[in-house]
Amino acid sequence: MFDEFIEAFGVDPSTAQTSSVWADPALLGVPGYEQMLDKYAGRSFGGGIYRFHTATTAPAMLAKINEYFPEFRGRLRPFSYDWLGRQFCIDRTRTRGAEPLVLLVEPGSGEALKVPTTFAEFRESELVNYAGDALAVDFYANWRESARVVDLIDRDRCVGYRVPLFLGGADEVSNLELTDIEVYWELCGQLLLSVRPHENGVDVAGVDIGDR
Repeated sequence: MFDEFIEAFGVDPSTAQTSSVWADPALLGVPGYEQMLDKYAGRSFGGGIYRFHTATTAPAMLAKINEYFPEFRGRLRPFSYDWLGRQFCIDRTRTRGAEPLVLLVEPGSGEALKVPTTFAEFRESELVNYAGDALAVDFYANWRESARVVDLIDRDRCVGYRVPLFLGGADEVSNLELTDIEVYWELCGQLLLSVRPHENGVDVAGVDIGDR
């Protein structure tokens, strides 16, 4: 059924596979992972709305997830990400039968959301039947129209919140900006670490991740 996703969104022609499959032992045992990534590692779809990781980008992102979401250290293995810089991961501690389930890590909201599907179900059902929710398709289209974007979003960039949601930023197109994905994760992560100890909230003024 992933063919239906490709038919709907298309493979971005300029994103030929640039690296090999991440051969992490925790992922190689996941049904369908190696076959899927062997074909699509490094590929982008729909102008950058969805991308698969490579043997280079996945471990680099895992290091950031471990640093800024330490409660999940050792549990997750990222396999893909979307235009908002959100990471889709295999969660080794949540399973159905022998298969691990998917978890979505969001830098802009500071949240990790449980997706009640296996890797195979995610690629064959979630992305096909619920792409609107899984990838915020309408939000993506509205941003592209508002920003007058016509080109592919490069794989090292994402569309981030100028003021993160966990600091009271608006979940609106006007609060979005194209930025470097590593810089975005670094800034959101550092802010997350600084506000999490404050159980009753904390006021942070003048935050803007744009032009960094």
